[in-house]
Amino acid sequence: MKAKQIVTSLTKIYSSYLELCQQVLALTLQQQKILAEIEIEDSEIDYLGQLEELLQEKGTVIEKLAELEKKVLVHREDIIKKQNLTEENWLLELLESELSTEELKDIVAKLVKVSRKLEATDEKNQELIQSKSNQITEEIKQIKQGVKINKSYNSRLRIHSTYIDDKS
Repeated sequence: MKAKQIVTSLTKIYSSYLELCQQVLALTLQQQKILAEIEIEDSEIDYLGQLEELLQEKGTVIEKLAELEKKVLVHREDIIKKQNLTEENWLLELLESELSTEELKDIVAKLVKVSRKLEATDEKNQELIQSKSNQITEEIKQIKQGVKINKSYNSRLRIHSTYIDDKS
């Protein structure tokens, strides 16, 4: 395959990759919305089911991204050899070469932007998950403390009543 054909093929692959990354971002934003809405006391809404559904859908999209990655690797090796590019910066070097097209540059720029937004959104989701986890942990502590107090109270009553019954 000629270098120009490889660039055309990479453009198509990265275009598909961009679409899938945008889908992952949309799903991650939906996750964020659900995580922000979760009220621990509200048991009527199936937040976990909604999150699980989003994660499954996200997993499917990520599998498609992995398949595209494999295709990129094949073309990557070819273009590195044909254009004498370095392994670490091959894409940057390709984008700066005369072989690169405006379309490829635009797609890669959008990919970088989507990746950054995805990373920031994912970090926010992790913070929300940690916050909800802390809330649940605190509620569990309160429940355990209540159970302990209840057991203590109930056991004292029984001991006391048994003691009184034994005397009479």
